[in-house]
Amino acid sequence: MASRFSSACFIGRWGHLARSSSIPCFRFLFSTLAIGALSACSIKQVILPSQLQVAVNQAPHASMDPASQRSSQAMYEFLVGQMALMDQDVAAAAKHLERASALSDAPSVVLNGSLADLYLREGKFDKALSELDKALLNAPTDYSLLLTRAGVLEALNRESEAQVAYELAAQSNILQVVPDPYVLWAKSLERGGNPSAALAVYEKLEKRAGKDPMAHYFISRAYEERGQFDKAERSMREAMRLDNSNSSFGLELVRILLKAARFKEAREVCRAILEKEPTNSLAQRLLQQLAKGEQALSDSVRQLSAENAHIENVPDSHLRVALLQLDRKDFGPALRELSLVLALSPDNTQARFYSANILAGSGRRKEAVQELLKIPQDDVLFLKSRTFAAFVLRQDGDLEGAEQAARQAHSEAPEDKNVLAYLVLILRDQRKFKDAAGLMRQAISQEPDNDKLLFSYAVLLRDMGEQQAADAEMEKLLQLNPNHPDALNYIAYGLAEKRLDLDRALSLIERALQSRPNDGYYLDTLGHIQFLRGEYSQAEASLSRAVSIVGDDVVILEHYADALVMLDRVERAIEVYRSAIEHGRDSSDAEQREAVARIEKKLAELIEREQTNTKKQ
Repeated sequence: MASRFSSACFIGRWGHLARSSSIPCFRFLFSTLAIGALSACSIKQVILPSQLQVAVNQAPHASMDPASQRSSQAMYEFLVGQMALMDQDVAAAAKHLERASALSDAPSVVLNGSLADLYLREGKFDKALSELDKALLNAPTDYSLLLTRAGVLEALNRESEAQVAYELAAQSNILQVVPDPYVLWAKSLERGGNPSAALAVYEKLEKRAGKDPMAHYFISRAYEERGQFDKAERSMREAMRLDNSNSSFGLELVRILLKAARFKEAREVCRAILEKEPTNSLAQRLLQQLAKGEQALSDSVRQLSAENAHIENVPDSHLRVALLQLDRKDFGPALRELSLVLALSPDNTQARFYSANILAGSGRRKEAVQELLKIPQDDVLFLKSRTFAAFVLRQDGDLEGAEQAARQAHSEAPEDKNVLAYLVLILRDQRKFKDAAGLMRQAISQEPDNDKLLFSYAVLLRDMGEQQAADAEMEKLLQLNPNHPDALNYIAYGLAEKRLDLDRALSLIERALQSRPNDGYYLDTLGHIQFLRGEYSQAEASLSRAVSIVGDDVVILEHYADALVMLDRVERAIEVYRSAIEHGRDSSDAEQREAVARIEKKLAELIEREQTNTKKQ
């Protein structure tokens, strides 16, 4: 029976390091939004506008007069443009959609909106505005279009028109009041030297804010900047009430209280934050300084409590709103805002990085990588951008590109073991075992007692066919850390496969399960050992639990079916064998194919045996 030490299984039975701690979790803002699964944050695919759908349905029956020909050609150009967008060929998409727009007799939200988005990304604000105006003829109250149009007007320095447009966007958004148009409207007024009008906008938002904590946050900031600390406190406390898990609201409140010289209350808020988050370093530092009295406030605390007289520029305001939209998972509007930011400020790497997150999540992965690779080496986001690019490229099967991006990340931060582990994983995917081993040995020479490195190196040695060396490294790791669960599982499973010292194997896997009692792979190892010891009922119970946790692993399903056979539960065993074959049939992994071949043979023998028994009866 195969031992499942292959590279494809590194993130399975043998990949707990990668699964639990090695691969960075790419999330929007890296704190509030989940990349765990990048595909989960999908933007809906573009749908055909109704008038074009009608045209498609009627096209075979229409007479080919000039108007019909024009309509048919517009439909064709639109469809080709949409296909180009799906293929991430932006230039071709723009060319065909422009033709469709010129040929169309009536405006279309999807057609003209798509063109506006493309023009916005290229910084062609006049053209974007023209397409937005056309789209709004069909959807005059479309909140997202109105908000984008206001931003484009602002980018064109048509501030007074932009302010009117923001007001229209705020009025149109009647179903869900969000702070976005109000914030941008107020910031535009502030930049125009009209702070009193800006405050009036925030007061309008306050009347409609409802249960949106970020709306109350912005209202609080507006009052704070004008020295109205009582009102600022009231709004920030409301934001805290609506979202009591957000400690940043508490820290904002501390700043307000410091400005108002209410140090006792500031201390109380810091203590409340630390009750929920004992490791909040900023709250700890503030509390320490506050305990020494006003005169002992550190520079960081003074900076926190200083008056914020900064007036945001246009890109900063739109980036702030884009982050709000990301937090709400409004990915389409957020991408438009970020496109506007990048058109106005191409060096804004924050906007570029967040834009890449959205593009990757919506399936536009080539564009995402292009954006990530534009972030320069001297930027603070360089490391994250290259690691993320490596992640996307590896998922798409471009292992050479993934390796290049991962090597750039590793060169930037050679001490980062997460980056190293991911680079090694990519090298293993390409079977560049010597390169991977060289990197691992270099890292281990610097940190000889790093158990994560030692575990990864042992698995790598196994991949290279150096079984004895791999086992020796794993035993060395177990001496260093006797309760390392992955090492315990590794050695236990290896002993079981060799049918050696099953008593020790059982003891090791039981220790591993003390750390991770619900790990499906550990439970499989336990069940496999119990099976080899002839403890079939116990094995079936353990393997049943393993299948419930990791139901798509071919070998776990095989082990479970083997136990069912020994308990004479033949019908269920046949069902599980077939499920294992189905799960592994199309696998590109050699070990999985080997397992499927083995299971097919077991299944055929079992069915033949049952047929023979039936004939005898």
